Amino acid sequence: LIINMNLIFFKRAFLVTAVVNILAGLSALIALDLHTSLFYGRTFEDSLVKFYHYNLWFAIFVLGIGYYYLSLKPIENSLLALIGGLVKLFIASTWILLFSLGEARIFLLGPIVFDLFYGILLIYFYFLVRKQSKL
Repeated sequence: LIINMNLIFFKRAFLVTAVVNILAGLSALIALDLHTSLFYGRTFEDSLVKFYHYNLWFAIFVLGIGYYYLSLKPIENSLLALIGGLVKLFIASTWILLFSLGEARIFLLGPIVFDLFYGILLIYFYFLVRKQSKL
């Protein structure tokens, strides 16, 4: 019952994070140097660093596709919420660490807040579905 009342909210929230992840992933893949200069204030010449950066942002792009499917059928795809929420919290944590070490620019605060909020929301939704399914 609780889920049915809030399902429209969750569907819209999952669609927002899908669009943001897809656009962020694509923008990072298309314009790596611009992306790293916005986030870290520099570009990377090391091919290994670039390789891992591309891999990370491709994974974020793919998660965006997963969030899109989550927005269509949230109950049936609730495990995606747990997986995505854990990824978002992990990425936000690493960005917080980079920021605290002076390795990131103020621009990164937006993505940190976004991923913390959506990470918590996604995990909350997963456990809400589990709780409701046990009633």
